[in-house]
Amino acid sequence: MYSIQGRREKLMTAGLFALIVIAFPLLYYTDLVESLKSIPFQVYIEGAGSRAESVAESPPTTTTEETTTTPTTTTTATSTTTPFEVVVDMNEQTPAYKLATRNGTKPFTDDARVTIFEVLNLYDKCRQDSSTIVVDVGANLGDFGLYTAACGCTVYMFEVEPIFVALIRISVQINAFSPSLIHLYHNIVSDEPSKSTVELKSAVDVTANAEIPIEVASIQLDDISWPSSIFLLKIDFDDGEIDALQSAQQLFHDKHIQNLILYYNSVINDQTTKQNIVKHVKNDLKPRFVYIFHSNGKQLYGPLNHVHLEELPALEDKEQPVIGLFAVFDRQIRRKSIKAERYDSKLFFA
Repeated sequence: MYSIQGRREKLMTAGLFALIVIAFPLLYYTDLVESLKSIPFQVYIEGAGSRAESVAESPPTTTTEETTTTPTTTTTATSTTTPFEVVVDMNEQTPAYKLATRNGTKPFTDDARVTIFEVLNLYDKCRQDSSTIVVDVGANLGDFGLYTAACGCTVYMFEVEPIFVALIRISVQINAFSPSLIHLYHNIVSDEPSKSTVELKSAVDVTANAEIPIEVASIQLDDISWPSSIFLLKIDFDDGEIDALQSAQQLFHDKHIQNLILYYNSVINDQTTKQNIVKHVKNDLKPRFVYIFHSNGKQLYGPLNHVHLEELPALEDKEQPVIGLFAVFDRQIRRKSIKAERYDSKLFFA
């Protein structure tokens, strides 16, 4: 009788522990989602000065906000610390900066972006003119946008995942970036009317069996009051459609976007989606040059001709599924200044 009761108690204890293990991250994530529902349609991040240097070691504190609303924008000055970030030094490139991550794992950055930044002479250009605009759609942890901010560019970042939005805010504080440099939007970039509510499922792994619903407002790039032309627009499609590109139709029509980096998954995206993406770039946007690269490789290949672009949607690479396109609209960039290997589809998608 005693042993049976003991086993029951052990089973109850084990069951309670398992419930806590599963429920805690879900509840934590849900609390984070709820706390970030107050993020306005447009959020400008203000630097936190020297206090931000100790964010990684600070205990959880209360967030204090001062908000000023105008008919078209909402400006928020925020000082936030949370218990879930691990700050890493991103010093593989110059200039170096600090990045708040979930677990201390650095995102891969030693790729074709470095080559593209060199082609565009991004560092010198932003040092000479801090009003140079870089736009990062699908920011994730923000490593692309934060590096360009470290170069001195004015950066607009768009991200739908609440956890990533919170981590980017911490990164901005830690680096004490100028408030005029960083513009962070907790929105989905889409061709839906701006401020439409869009329901999504979180792509961030929180528990093994939980899908976290997210509600975010849509925004069109055409609806933003840009102070000048966009020097570099980066869009990460992931498994999405071409909505983000279509939300910038007027900007492209008016030649207010000079360069475009476009990532898409050649395996997850079906052929129709890939056809729509490539057709839109080729026929509607009409860039001067288009180059292709692997997301984890440094080399650019191209420029792609009409035949290359026609066959591209039918091609996929299961070993390196995510590929990138670099489209040049800028009249000041010469083809001979872009170091690229000759493109051969059979070799590239081998």
